[in-house]
Amino acid sequence: MLSLSNQFIPLKRLSPISIFLLGIILLAGNKLCAQLTACPNGLMYSQTSPIQAYNPNLPLSTSNPYTIAVTGSGSGLAYGPNFNAASPSPTFYSIIGGNYAYWNGTGWTNTGHATGNTSAVNIASGPGCLYNLVGGTGQIYVYNGTGPGTLLTTVAGFSGGGPYDLVVDNCCNFYVFKATAPQSLSAYSPTGVLLGSCTVSGMPTTSSGIGFAIIGNKVVVVNGSGMFVGTVTGSAVSFTNVTSIPNGGDVASCPIACGMCYSVLPLNFKSFSCNSSGIQNILNWETALEEGVSAFKIERSTDAENFETIATITPNHYPSKYTFTDNNPVERLINYYRINGIENFKTEGTRTDICYAKAGASAISVSSVYPNPTDNYFSFNINSNEVSSVNIRIYDSYGKIVKNSTKELQAGAAKIELNLDELSPGIYSLEISGSNNHDTYIQKLVKLK
Repeated sequence: MLSLSNQFIPLKRLSPISIFLLGIILLAGNKLCAQLTACPNGLMYSQTSPIQAYNPNLPLSTSNPYTIAVTGSGSGLAYGPNFNAASPSPTFYSIIGGNYAYWNGTGWTNTGHATGNTSAVNIASGPGCLYNLVGGTGQIYVYNGTGPGTLLTTVAGFSGGGPYDLVVDNCCNFYVFKATAPQSLSAYSPTGVLLGSCTVSGMPTTSSGIGFAIIGNKVVVVNGSGMFVGTVTGSAVSFTNVTSIPNGGDVASCPIACGMCYSVLPLNFKSFSCNSSGIQNILNWETALEEGVSAFKIERSTDAENFETIATITPNHYPSKYTFTDNNPVERLINYYRINGIENFKTEGTRTDICYAKAGASAISVSSVYPNPTDNYFSFNINSNEVSSVNIRIYDSYGKIVKNSTKELQAGAAKIELNLDELSPGIYSLEISGSNNHDTYIQKLVKLK
């Protein structure tokens, strides 16, 4: 661990080693930099006290690394989404007293959730997942914020291969760096299955070590041989020694994009259905592939054309079955649904076909009578929850039926248009009703000429 003091050290006496370890920003009136920044942010964090931030895309200097206003504590360091509290997020995680702890903005909050293994102190976090590595055995423990960490798997062949650390991507896959022969950077699924590996060059054979981070296509490794920065090209990582440093605390970085050292397969929906139960609509869908999905957005409509997002579901990142219950469907209307699978945090994704459910809906429902006023025709949108017919009547101001027609409907949404050429200008009443004369819709209709 590094302890910083307020003692002034002349710049000309600073060696590259001292620059990296001390991270002192020698600027007049300098204050501690902002604590937490959004991901991705291009930074690696070092578990000193206070914590330091390092940008591997910039040269080492008096301001790189630099100190931030977060005190170091516990064992291990991770940086990512906060799944124990609404804010701050992203935030830091560490292990304190054998439990998971997170930075609350002013200090460390102990979750009271044990790691599952007192040696599982090498941590990394992602969207709703945190993994612990036991460096000496290769055991991986997983934590989701609701209870103690549980043993997930044991990485074959690692067992002290170092550095003792993990990186997590936005698909909740975790990455292990092995610096003993044969060297590799390997990606594992949330269930512990090996997805793929990148070959390594330029890295000395080293067992154990401090930690590693991935920032964009840069891999930063800190171990007993020094600090190395590698560039990922395809399925290979080529390292260069940056500086020699003694052992220190853990390192951390933001969750990375999915697909490093393995291929991300596109989202594949296997099925999607909608059903009703009482006043609720229940959606069920199943995926065959979803490793690159960052969110499932539930979209709803009353006309099967204009949809809005009513909920967002966190994916499992492996083939799964999902259920969502809409407890507040739009009353007296058929509700149409589709699932929008957002991949790799894009704004648009892969959507299912549309299905509909009719909990609490009328047999028919009418919307959007237009144009009104009109010259010679009007249209309206109608929803029917079954195959049926609809009666359309137009009354004059004396209550006399001046136009009467019947239209056959299929289940679902339809658009109906009527011509009013035979009617004189004036104010009329439009009545639309189901074949059983229930669910009647009445609206004033104005003909201009």
